Amino acid sequence: MVEFIAQNAGDSSGVSSAYIAWVTDDFERYVVGYRILNDQVVPVSAPAEVAAIEDALASAGSNARTHLRRAVELLGSRDKPQYAKVVSESISAVEATVAELTGDNTLSSGLRKLQGKGVPAHGALIDGWTKLYGYTSDAAGIRHALVRPEDADEPLAVYFLVASSAFVNYLLKHA
Repeated sequence: MVEFIAQNAGDSSGVSSAYIAWVTDDFERYVVGYRILNDQVVPVSAPAEVAAIEDALASAGSNARTHLRRAVELLGSRDKPQYAKVVSESISAVEATVAELTGDNTLSSGLRKLQGKGVPAHGALIDGWTKLYGYTSDAAGIRHALVRPEDADEPLAVYFLVASSAFVNYLLKHA
């Protein structure tokens, strides 16, 4: 019901925004472990996590924003959770941001290009993101169709969405 109203109230009169603000206030007051992001009720409630996702949705380029919106939508799906796809969409948002900033479609070399352009990123940070990408992309990785659903759970999906959103924000602020 909450999602239905958020998605269908329309915002030309501010109804949807007011409704979401009202629900968010109640969620916070009653310590509900969910928030409304991109008109989806998702299991993210820490203010810093919510802010990271909202900021990335607002400032990311078109391709990255598409991946983040899809990740939020998948995370909010309670009928048939697809946590592996949340992870995949989240890391794809980082990859898309790097490609948009550098023109390089390879995450590791794109990150190195950004570092060369003065984006403050320690080599270990770049290596870390390259390894996270590798974790999702190797033969048994989450981005492959043969992954078993139990290989990704809600906490992992939330972690990747929040961390990827925060890193997208970091890259955009420093590029």
